[in-house]
Amino acid sequence: MLSASSVVNPFPSPHFVPLCLCAFVPFPLIRTILATLLLPASLCLGSIDNMEQVYYTEDTFKRISEYFTGVEDQGNRSILRSHPEDRAGHYIKFNLTKPHAVDHCQLEVLGFGAKETTTYTFKVEEPWSVEKPIYLGLTGPEWRNKTQPPIAYKVVLLDAAGNILASASSFLWGDG
Repeated sequence: MLSASSVVNPFPSPHFVPLCLCAFVPFPLIRTILATLLLPASLCLGSIDNMEQVYYTEDTFKRISEYFTGVEDQGNRSILRSHPEDRAGHYIKFNLTKPHAVDHCQLEVLGFGAKETTTYTFKVEEPWSVEKPIYLGLTGPEWRNKTQPPIAYKVVLLDAAGNILASASSFLWGDG
């Protein structure tokens, strides 16, 4: 009997799946053409990784340098907040798996006890890197209660023209 830990995933990465389909085409020329057409599509897969919701207090973001300078030091992370003056709240934290020219991002949220979603738009001032985690903060009076997190959420990254670069959603968001 196989246990869950002994089962090997035959597709080690999402890029492998479309390209491996080319192996079943018998003619080398057609196989090459298919691989050329599928490669760009397979490289677009998955740009948002390790997305989670976490509650942080205001003190979580204070660093020693801020006591001397009065200026927030974000360190090795990019932080955007719905109310920039407030730090306490629920944060959607994620990483990028590849760089994008993100102009702004939208965070759609179904709040605790809400019947309709709320959309927050965050303007990205400096380019995001794959090395820095991104924190989208739901801050302000309506998000200070630690026991009332967002029920479901969706992050959409957009370029300057409004084209969707990547998106990801929580498990409870559903398909739409």
